Amino acid sequence: MIMPIFTVLFLLFTFANIAVPGTSGFISEFLTFLGAMNLNPFVAISASIAIVLAPAYALWFFHKVSYGSFTNYLPTIYQDITAKELNLLLPLLFFTFLFGLYPQIIFEPLHLSCLSLLHLFIPAPPGPARGAGGPWPPSGARGRRPQGHLYPYPFLIGVLY
Repeated sequence: MIMPIFTVLFLLFTFANIAVPGTSGFISEFLTFLGAMNLNPFVAISASIAIVLAPAYALWFFHKVSYGSFTNYLPTIYQDITAKELNLLLPLLFFTFLFGLYPQIIFEPLHLSCLSLLHLFIPAPPGPARGAGGPWPPSGARGRRPQGHLYPYPFLIGVLY
């Protein structure tokens, strides 16, 4: 093996790409598949073909790049990752596994923001299903930015309104 650090990092990022549990790719692929299954099971089942074919291609590609034969057209590529490149890739690797092991870091700040956005576009159920809480959404709430702790991160306000 000529480039061991590159190969290990490439393997770990390939695992994130093919949605191995414990990586951020698994969380995103699982939630996308779960949402698709709730909306249209036929689309979700037909999309599951990609869940099988994409890892097969990614692992084949990893094998060809890492253990394939060398070409004479790229003679200077035989050096391993430099310290500058390693300093660039290690934070990406850290966050890949952090968000895969603890996705609540992303979900908690976005939860209330997404709920308030959904309340603007999804009409209330008719009749007594609203409960005793009165009209939904409250009068005057449409188009008005909620006050208080609903937006702990100000950069989300520009995205939602």
